[in-house]
Amino acid sequence: MNRFLLAGLAGLGLAGLVLASGGDAGPRPSAVAVANGYPPGPYSEATFEISDDAAVMVLRVDHDGRSMRLYGDGRLNIQTGDDERYSRRLDRSRMLEIFRTAVDHGLAEFGPDLLILEIGEDAAFRKPCKTPRVEATLRFTAYDRHGAGANQSTRGICPADYPGIVQSQALADLAAVLEVELSAARREGSIEIPAANYESAKFTLSSDPTELIFSFGRLYGLSTTRSMRLYGDGRLELRNIEQGNVTRESFDRILDYPDMVELVRIAVDHGFAEWDHDTLRWRSRTDAGGAGGEIHLETYQRGEYTRNNLTRKYQLPDVGLALERYPERIQVQGLKAILQALDDQFEAARGEVKK
Repeated sequence: MNRFLLAGLAGLGLAGLVLASGGDAGPRPSAVAVANGYPPGPYSEATFEISDDAAVMVLRVDHDGRSMRLYGDGRLNIQTGDDERYSRRLDRSRMLEIFRTAVDHGLAEFGPDLLILEIGEDAAFRKPCKTPRVEATLRFTAYDRHGAGANQSTRGICPADYPGIVQSQALADLAAVLEVELSAARREGSIEIPAANYESAKFTLSSDPTELIFSFGRLYGLSTTRSMRLYGDGRLELRNIEQGNVTRESFDRILDYPDMVELVRIAVDHGFAEWDHDTLRWRSRTDAGGAGGEIHLETYQRGEYTRNNLTRKYQLPDVGLALERYPERIQVQGLKAILQALDDQFEAARGEVKK
């Protein structure tokens, strides 16, 4: 039996568990997979890299009403159907160990196409599970096994229903990891991860006139879009577009560097440079009333988190709902501040036209 699975059943920690490389004797693609173009040879020959970005969710596992989310900085969030919530921190070696067991059992290359090849389309998509289903999403910044790349889609299967598929063991392993970490969290309590102090971040902006530094757009109702786009030379484009792509208002302003920094600082101080889509999801009441944009920074540093040429895209599906139900979230507070900045820029532009 797999060592992670034994640890999960025993309720032990993961320390000291090392999955040995399979070598030639390790798990390989099945004959049907190889016949359909998957490279032969053990999965353990794969090389891979994962992000260390705090804003990137590198692993997600859902099993039997429980879930865990692992981020590039080692932050692990666990939640159960009973509304238990825990936060833990894994070191880099532990993260790579978990990924290695999944990779060595072919989970990185496992997707809908391979699942159909292994068990047939009817079984893959229509047959109900007899045992709890496990779903996992793994995100790689690089992956290679003799030319084979990683499948970035969510993998889902009922492992106990298909013990003959090597990827079933990988999914069972990840479910066991979830149980191990949940047991440890219940025993030790949730580790308090301090709220991020985004205001301490330092950044610089490009001076390239063609470089988009910051953008924000707001959809009002079903017809009108208001937006601003800031470029490296300080040019700020303000547009108010009605239904039918009719321009109601159009202004171009020039901001000096301190004013550029002040505008972008609103987004940075509220975490937009480290935007995390996974923790900001909510169900929209309507397709209208959304907002979104981009932020591009020449350099960015907050504590040990350092990036050059950082780019983040952000999107909120329902601004009204966000402001109404989640006012305590720092990104929603930032949204409110940016909306005010958008109004202020339009008012300033109108005032300049009247002079």
